[in-house]
Amino acid sequence: MLWFENLPENLTPSNDYWKDRNVFITGGTGFLGSYIVELLVHNEANIDVLDNGATGCDLNLSHIRNKIDVYEGSINDVGLVDKLVSKASVVFHLASHMEVRKAVESPAIDFSTNVVGSHNIFDAVRRFTNVKKFIYASSCAVYGNSQDKRTPVPNNPYGAAKRALEIYGTIYRDIFDVPFYAIRLFSLVGPRMRQTVIYDLLQRLSQNPRELKILGDGTVVRDFNDVRIAAAVFVKLAEVHFVHDPIMDLSGLCAKSINDIAKEIISILGLDGITRLQYTGATWNGDMKFLKADNSQIQKAIGEIPQYDIRKGLEEYIDWADATFKFKLREQADVLRR
Repeated sequence: MLWFENLPENLTPSNDYWKDRNVFITGGTGFLGSYIVELLVHNEANIDVLDNGATGCDLNLSHIRNKIDVYEGSINDVGLVDKLVSKASVVFHLASHMEVRKAVESPAIDFSTNVVGSHNIFDAVRRFTNVKKFIYASSCAVYGNSQDKRTPVPNNPYGAAKRALEIYGTIYRDIFDVPFYAIRLFSLVGPRMRQTVIYDLLQRLSQNPRELKILGDGTVVRDFNDVRIAAAVFVKLAEVHFVHDPIMDLSGLCAKSINDIAKEIISILGLDGITRLQYTGATWNGDMKFLKADNSQIQKAIGEIPQYDIRKGLEEYIDWADATFKFKLREQADVLRR
């Protein structure tokens, strides 16, 4: 069974809505983007993808490459952006300079892509009135270490850029009637994931399965979700008429510390009592201590979001990572248990 054939009814796209509809997706070869593209292809949309290949992977779309148009380029190319937006009825903007730590190291690069490049998309949507729905992939990084969902206070350049574009989007919506919505993504998990903390943990474990090094003290909390559910939410949100707050959290209501994740991985591999956790003690400037979503706004728009089963998700991802990156985690674990 294909993954999109088992979606909850409220997250299943309407083929009547998408058939022959023109869609433009930035970052469409990436982790989340490729699942959105796959879902839209299944529903017979006409799809243009713009991606510079920085974090995306052509292999993600190789099985449907003949059914979409992929443009290799940058969101900083105004002419190309205008060309693609001018044809679209729906725009999904996912492309960004992704890594929070790299944004701290190189804030100018982060600003160039995540603010200047993104504004090119926003302004094109403002000028071309053929766009009926514009959905922006924001981030939980807008919250920084604030626990007040009403007043996000970013504590790193990546979060600041995402918050700036949320503000631009809201202003463009109010002044220019741009059909703007933003989904604040938390930690996505699933096959095709080639970075993030879970990937890092597996990579380190593959190098030394007797010791797993964790940045900081492992107590930071992230809220996890299945990337395929997130893809379905993006697609479904484009279909509905929603008049409430256009900026919404999205997670699988599965908040876990990095220690929890590390111990779950060790348990799945049967390495309890064999692998010991080691801590660096120091974290990085701009790290966020506790990120937990509130799905109430997104559920007003499209209904209930399934709760994510982290163990099941990790088991699937470990198998995919073993096959894709040749980590040999299960093989090494079998040897150590003998």
